[in-house]
Amino acid sequence: MTYRTIFFLLFVCAAFSLSAQTWEPLGPYGPRTVYKVAESDSAILMLCLEASNSGETNSDVYRSEDKGLSWESTPFPNGKILWPLSNIVCIKNVFYAISKHSDFFMSLDHGRTWIMRSDIYDKDWKFETSSILDINNSLYVGWGNKYYNSNDSGLTWFFEKAEVDGEIIKSFVIKDNIIDNIVTVTKSGVYLSNDRAGSWKTITPIFQPDDYDGRDLAVLGKTIYVSTHRRVYYSTNMGDSWGVSNEFAQGKTHIRIAGYASRLWIASDSSVFYTSDNFVSVHTVATPQNWRFTWTLVPTRNGLLLSAYEGGAYLTFDTAKTWMLIEDGFTPRVVYNLWANDNVLFGGTSTGLLMRSTNNGNSWERSFQSTSVSPYRSQFNAMFTLDDSLYTAINEGDQIIASNDYGASWHINGREKPWTGVSDIAVDDSVWIALAGSPVRSDDIGTTWAYMNRQSSLELQQLMFHGGLFYAASAKGYIYKAIPTALNFERDTNDLPLSPYYAIASNGSTLFVGGDSGNVYRSRDSGTSWQKMNLPASFSIRDIKCYGSNVIILAPIGGCRIYFSPNECDTIITISPENYNGYASGEVAINSKYVFLQTVDKGIFRYNYSTLNSVRRESAQNSLTLYPNPAQTVVNIEAPDKANAIVHLFDMLGREVRSGKLSDEGKLTLEVSDLTNGIYTAMLEHNGTTSFAGKTVVAK
Repeated sequence: MTYRTIFFLLFVCAAFSLSAQTWEPLGPYGPRTVYKVAESDSAILMLCLEASNSGETNSDVYRSEDKGLSWESTPFPNGKILWPLSNIVCIKNVFYAISKHSDFFMSLDHGRTWIMRSDIYDKDWKFETSSILDINNSLYVGWGNKYYNSNDSGLTWFFEKAEVDGEIIKSFVIKDNIIDNIVTVTKSGVYLSNDRAGSWKTITPIFQPDDYDGRDLAVLGKTIYVSTHRRVYYSTNMGDSWGVSNEFAQGKTHIRIAGYASRLWIASDSSVFYTSDNFVSVHTVATPQNWRFTWTLVPTRNGLLLSAYEGGAYLTFDTAKTWMLIEDGFTPRVVYNLWANDNVLFGGTSTGLLMRSTNNGNSWERSFQSTSVSPYRSQFNAMFTLDDSLYTAINEGDQIIASNDYGASWHINGREKPWTGVSDIAVDDSVWIALAGSPVRSDDIGTTWAYMNRQSSLELQQLMFHGGLFYAASAKGYIYKAIPTALNFERDTNDLPLSPYYAIASNGSTLFVGGDSGNVYRSRDSGTSWQKMNLPASFSIRDIKCYGSNVIILAPIGGCRIYFSPNECDTIITISPENYNGYASGEVAINSKYVFLQTVDKGIFRYNYSTLNSVRRESAQNSLTLYPNPAQTVVNIEAPDKANAIVHLFDMLGREVRSGKLSDEGKLTLEVSDLTNGIYTAMLEHNGTTSFAGKTVVAK
């Protein structure tokens, strides 16, 4: 056994919780996408979706009683929606909502509270879309490829026998004399029923060869409109014949249409049009600034709502002369990546939007917008700085974009690339290395790239340049390193216990790694030796960041477990936000004043850690007197000012081998005769704070 590390201290962290009230929500924290809108006489309700880590979607409902000037979340039974909602409507001032698992809800007080009604269907089927109609004071719900009917507001349901081909997307009722006609668009076609879903007639128009699925439906008077990705088809005779518009700009999903103010409104990509004469004339209207990729176009009782793929929602009350942002602060909240220094704070969203703040998150602006949007992927995968330049890799062809003014402007860097899926980048002055499955390297500051000898089985998680070497944490259970001129990563063979490692960080002098079961190690000699830092819980470590001697550690499994140290992990304190344990979190960042926490579903939070530096001073005052030192049989411990405190003794692997309570005089004797030779660390637990207190050597 070597004693190379004999004079390095082994420290244990404290389970000292600070008030969660000091965490401030910064945004961007509003709904990612406004999916449905419903309006009563006095309230507007928005159904909002946001992506999760698994690619699934969650849903929230927000309500406003002042035409969108302010919003509040509306609770559902048991405080949550068991399954994401697929639709929400208002019929005669009663709101109805249906989940993707057929749970049916009703609200009689304009969305303030909700009542659980009977499920529509009793099997484990989930549908992305549904339609809720009112026909002669009876509810008709299009669920899957069938309609279900209820005459008692959803307490009981019965099945209308006829089926349509494909999953129902949207429906309208067209009254023709005393007949209630239902027109329905599905993923397979367009259908008409004049006997309340008892039978169906196929009225699908003959689409142009370059049109394809992804349709929206609107009804204006008795005219039916169906949109595809390129055109709008219309019928004035219940589908017996169809006309067609000219081609619109191809949208990212499909053209959205709505009937409002005796006009048909069309939203395609970033443009909005209307026609009042079935496309004899088409007028372009102004859209909100920086508008991109329409997700929803919804008529309300008093206006027309437009929501974007990347999160904004706007309402017009004057037929698109002006637009009002109805999401005060509701910019995209699906923030997957976070980066900060003293100049700027960045958050990258799943919708290709890079948000920038120059005042520590008090306000935000768009820094960069990807031209290709994928809703459930992390567009901005990695960020790094080199001198005064900021670089980021995105999923849009996995290219690297660069900024020399901290995100005020950008240019494309590194067009020639052999990879897909860049997950992290590290640099020195001349060599860049990126993780793209296998490591890739560039010797010309990112202009051209080539694979290093392919080592995809390494499962490298994060990269860090430290002490002249590139270091990488591996889920295989090792730390890998490479000199800048190397073509391979080599496994670090120093004595670091096997564990899946996910995080690696450096403050220039000390290297930190984190992995499963709360394993955090530090090295002050570039990986020659490692010391284990014991956390108060055994959660998997997913991110570590440093600012000088300040270290922030994230363990997102089971909630946002946040640990902070002002002294390179000599003392670690818990600052987990108590109210956010259920949030999905992904990354942390730190600058000279704040710790930033990125959550997937609730936006970004910050914590002013300047007051925590007092822990550094307090830990120095908590020293114990330990003698004899070295010890053979017993260790005597004295701390007169810490009477009745608990003393913990840990070995070099971080295992607790002894513990005891100080007497009223602040004294304690621990038996050590059966302990192996080595260095042992004493920690003092007093008044809820645990801190380093001293060390002793057992030598027999």
